[in-house]
Amino acid sequence: MAAFELTAEIPTLDQLKATDLTPFDGVYLGQPYCRLYRDNPIANFDQLKAAVAYLKEKGKKAYVSTDAGPRSETLPQVQAMLEICAELEVDGIDVQSLGVLRLAHRDFPQLPLIAGGFINLYTLEGARTLAQYGVKVLRPSYELNLDEINLIRDETGLEVELLVHGKFPLGITDRCFLLDYQEQTGLSCPDICLEEFWMTRGSWTLRHIGTALLSGKQMCMLEHLPHLVGLGYRRFRIGTLTTPAPHRGEMGRIYREALAQAADAQHYPRETLMKELEKYSRHGFCNGYYFGQSGHLYISHAEKAAQSATTI
Repeated sequence: MAAFELTAEIPTLDQLKATDLTPFDGVYLGQPYCRLYRDNPIANFDQLKAAVAYLKEKGKKAYVSTDAGPRSETLPQVQAMLEICAELEVDGIDVQSLGVLRLAHRDFPQLPLIAGGFINLYTLEGARTLAQYGVKVLRPSYELNLDEINLIRDETGLEVELLVHGKFPLGITDRCFLLDYQEQTGLSCPDICLEEFWMTRGSWTLRHIGTALLSGKQMCMLEHLPHLVGLGYRRFRIGTLTTPAPHRGEMGRIYREALAQAADAQHYPRETLMKELEKYSRHGFCNGYYFGQSGHLYISHAEKAAQSATTI
């Protein structure tokens, strides 16, 4: 077993095959924000089977995403997908809904369950409830800070997987925002979802994909990786659903190199690693809500150290 587990998010089989998977221990398959996304393994079971087989051939773990905002009418499709995942013996199911969690726990108890960021986990009691339904790993809600995450992990004993890089979702809608712009762009569903659409105002930048609104800035905890490792975290994820395949592999390589050096905080090459990573961020970085601040802001290691020194 590797000292650390580093995973990526990849929406399709074609993207999977185009990505250098060397830095990653596993992959979350599927685009959870729209079932109509072209060749989405969540809805296209032939693609799902082929993607899982490809990962197993490469010696990588296969995790499968589920819908971020499922509706009652989609549950039969979700159940059919879970049945296939059980037959394929995937390494985990990323569950975003209490209803899907109950269904998976009841009908497919052999499937390892991971509580996703949209399952609305904000409290210690919530985590204990999820554990009663078979959850073994938590992907914390994006608004939780590190102190809150530490408490939940320490009190429940559940494993926690931290998002350390990439765009993170700010919310989901009932209907795809991009559908209103098909006539203006000359693109129809699902092709319109492959284009980049940004909403900007001043320094604020957001991106729509499917029914999700994503942060424009990249969540980045590269500078703080030694701190996370020191806290005992061993599972890390890079949010790469919208990342071009060549960049995905390079970002993984940078984080794998960072993890190899994170135990030696004194000699950790923050500046060198950050310069490499800046090549793959068009709109800059943020820390999300890990430090109890606005998700739009970025605090460097030096700034965080200065803050800590002030409060002592």
